[in-house]
Amino acid sequence: MPRRSTHHTERTANSKGQSLVEFAIMLPVLLLIFGAALDLGRLFYAHVAIENAAKEGALYGANNPACDGPSDECSDPNNVRWHVETESIGIPDVGITVTCSSGSPADCEADDYYQVTVTSTFTMVTPIASPTRSSLI
Repeated sequence: MPRRSTHHTERTANSKGQSLVEFAIMLPVLLLIFGAALDLGRLFYAHVAIENAAKEGALYGANNPACDGPSDECSDPNNVRWHVETESIGIPDVGITVTCSSGSPADCEADDYYQVTVTSTFTMVTPIASPTRSSLI
């Protein structure tokens, strides 16, 4: 009768330890990749939300140039700032600037440029991927 070798059982025990060491070495790399993917997803969402907010504010402001902010004539929701803030819910530190090529937004005429600039500060979750704060426009 042939004798069974114990080499197979020793090899299984060693390979379990090897797998654990390989996992421990790869775990930080995998976490970094996951964190970077999370940051890129959040950054893309913030960029799209801010772009849509600026477009919504510019559309409303082009039709109602005198209503760039809350006033007696233009209370919420009938002003540009309300439209921008509503469209950018969930985005922290939103800054809104409304300008017109002829001066103040209230003096805008039919052929003037009406510009709504929306800015925000973005904080990365992954500390090594990039600087801690960047500005979105």
